[in-house]
Amino acid sequence: MRKRRLFVAFSTCLMLALSFGNAASAAVITFDQRPQLELMKLPGSGQVAKPNGTYIAGGTCGISEIGAGHVRISADTSCYRKCAKVDATATLYQVNGSYYDFQTDAYGCAYDAYDVGVYKDWYVERQKYYQVQGGHNATAYDGTLEPTVSWTNIVYVS
Repeated sequence: MRKRRLFVAFSTCLMLALSFGNAASAAVITFDQRPQLELMKLPGSGQVAKPNGTYIAGGTCGISEIGAGHVRISADTSCYRKCAKVDATATLYQVNGSYYDFQTDAYGCAYDAYDVGVYKDWYVERQKYYQVQGGHNATAYDGTLEPTVSWTNIVYVS
């Protein structure tokens, strides 16, 4: 497994998320990108994202426990207008202190579309913490690429 070191700011978010006692049933951060120049705070995350807003209308990712040690990860990307290519990636990490251990990912794309969604079921080690990162991209017909990311809260899989 690959180990990924987090930035200091994200470690702070991790400690805050753990202190709030998240449930493993479902944890999804949904954000709506609007064409604004200022930074906006994502609800419940402590992260700040600068919205692009020309093509991507929103991007979400999620994780839910669907059985004992069995989780479903998902990611969705939606656009304001039809794009040449729209894609979504859901990447599952096991959270170990200040390290993230890559577990698996799911990728989906659609051509000549407004939106795309992807999900994957995966067995994980029980009694550990997990988090999903969503990657969202829209490619316009003129070749302009608009990317953004989303994160779920950290969840404990019992």
